[in-house]
Amino acid sequence: MATASAWKDDQVAATKATRNTAKGVHLWLLLWKATRVQEAHARRSVEAMGLCLTDFGVLEALLHKGPLPVNTLGKKILISSGSMTAAIDRLEGQGLVVRKDSPVDRRARIAHLTTKGTDLIQRLFAEHTRDMERAFSCLDGTEKEQLATLLRKVGGEVDGMAPLSDRAHSSKKRGES
Repeated sequence: MATASAWKDDQVAATKATRNTAKGVHLWLLLWKATRVQEAHARRSVEAMGLCLTDFGVLEALLHKGPLPVNTLGKKILISSGSMTAAIDRLEGQGLVVRKDSPVDRRARIAHLTTKGTDLIQRLFAEHTRDMERAFSCLDGTEKEQLATLLRKVGGEVDGMAPLSDRAHSSKKRGES
């Protein structure tokens, strides 16, 4: 007859074995949790500077990529065209960004940093870089490189996957045959 202690030991061993088995759903959960923690660090860093993440993202993209069409800028920082317009309006109102006509496409508007915007984002980006280094200070240099390599690999693999709707459609067809 098994004792309660032996049963508990078996449960602990089973839990450890499950934890050590890197299943896709478990990896997704770990990545999701880590992302939420790091996003909270980033949000606190940026908000302490008096900006929202969207406005910081616009300024940072323009700093590192140079002037960009407004629609391209929205795709780069993953926001909708309506949110992009609102962000550019806010930043333009603060004198940090200007919109200019595109010399090659009359329909397009190009967002440019002003001198004031450049000065601000250079200073804020340096602060944000220090804040994010602190957020990842639990990793040494080698671990940071390994993490970056793995995240690029996982991100690239997702791009190559069939969309869920296509897979669901094809599995439905298999079930009907």
